[in-house]
Amino acid sequence: MASARPLLREARHSARLTQRELADRLGVPQPAVARWEAGVREPGVRVAVRMSEELGTTANAIWPPDLNEEAPATLERPGARPHRR
Repeated sequence: MASARPLLREARHSARLTQRELADRLGVPQPAVARWEAGVREPGVRVAVRMSEELGTTANAIWPPDLNEEAPATLERPGARPHRR
């Protein structure tokens, strides 16, 4: 996912939600929303989709696909080992 810092904050403000209100709706701590907006962390895919629904937009509107990056790499857990078959 590309950095969502300004887009996430704008979408949240447009929905007239505080970080705490969005966090409560998503079932996450408020500092998680702050970290996403600061670009320190990225939410998981399920949370990103749920967040876009709560904000009345799409996940791609908040995290536009970046054709210069490999998308699957951003969806892995930090420190996760590659899956072996």
